[in-house]
Amino acid sequence: MTTTDAFHAVVVGGGPGGLSAALTLGRAGRDTLLLDTGQGRNARAAHVQNVLGHEGKSPADLRAAGRRELAAYPTVTVREVAAEAAKRADDDTFDVTLAGGDVVRARQLVLATGVVDELPEIPGVADLWGRSFLHCPYCHGNEQRGRALAVLGDTPHHAFLATLLRRSYSDDVVLLTDGAEPPVPDVLAEHHVPVHEGAVAALEGSDGQLERVIFAGGGTLERHAIFGGAPIRQRSDLAEQLGCALIGGAGSVEVDDFGHTSVPGVLAVGDMAQRTSMPGPMQAVPFASAAGMLAGVAVDRALHAEATGLSSGMPGAAAARA
Repeated sequence: MTTTDAFHAVVVGGGPGGLSAALTLGRAGRDTLLLDTGQGRNARAAHVQNVLGHEGKSPADLRAAGRRELAAYPTVTVREVAAEAAKRADDDTFDVTLAGGDVVRARQLVLATGVVDELPEIPGVADLWGRSFLHCPYCHGNEQRGRALAVLGDTPHHAFLATLLRRSYSDDVVLLTDGAEPPVPDVLAEHHVPVHEGAVAALEGSDGQLERVIFAGGGTLERHAIFGGAPIRQRSDLAEQLGCALIGGAGSVEVDDFGHTSVPGVLAVGDMAQRTSMPGPMQAVPFASAAGMLAGVAVDRALHAEATGLSSGMPGAAAARA
């Protein structure tokens, strides 16, 4: 095992957050390594939405455009390889072990490794995920306007989502509780959202498009899309290896407003990270891109502060949770 190269920053993950961090660092002239295995969370989606100037572009095309833009900055290196381990070295830098055994050294580390969705174990969900089994009305609602919709879940959050869809996007929204008692039935009735309490046996459709819900007790319901989402987990354990503080039920990496984690020199951006002021990670392309730029700025200013002894004007790291 040999340390092959040293960089001002290593960015792990090539989604919108990682690409934006690398772009910012490249524009600042920092020697930066971007590690990308191409495993984007939104790869199944046909389009990205609410991304100013890129509305309707496919996730793959958006990532490819980011890669092309990085190529203009000679201080940025891209390697299509996974980071398998990371640890602090004796001199307060970080050693990152890559698949295959190479080790690269970073003075600052930006984690943008993302999350994995734990889909419900209902036949058909995996085939429809990202196309007509959806998680976000602001990402997908407009494209489903006026269609027959459903929300799958039995919590007040699912009731909130169903009434929101009913108000803004469609007059035909049904809440599917999958065998559970409906939450806040009075509110649902007031907002004209019917409830189907039958256990869901399967979802049927073709080419990623839902056609009908099959119930365990018999019967079907024709729908064009279902909103419900899925629990998430960290795609990588690098943050845990480094001792970063975690927050929330999804094990998000705790960050401050600039992306600093509880470990000095380590930042985290995108779906994997969460600020304490927010109820959860902000899971959309524009949020990840903005967080990546902020992290890139924070890294550059931290390195300059270290070289000059002057204050960067930014907090150095989020406080570790007690």
